[in-house]
Amino acid sequence: MGEHANETRYFEIQDRRRIVFAYSMALSGRIHTVSLATVVFAEADGGTRLTYTEQMCVIPPSDGVEGREHGWNALLTALEAYLVGDTRANA
Repeated sequence: MGEHANETRYFEIQDRRRIVFAYSMALSGRIHTVSLATVVFAEADGGTRLTYTEQMCVIPPSDGVEGREHGWNALLTALEAYLVGDTRANA
């Protein structure tokens, strides 16, 4: 399977508003994607709406967009479960 590595650099963190960062993903020392991402937080119906936007450069061979969607969906689903107190998601 190989060793997965992530290198991330944060460019801006605005408390309760926005996070801007860039990151690369590598498998066994070979970078296969490089991304610029923005996370925006906004009030919505008494809670907070998180909007995630990512621009990605794919360097074949790579799992590309499908791999990134799978990874971020899993992370954000786990975050949502944690925030609402659903401990089943961590089981």
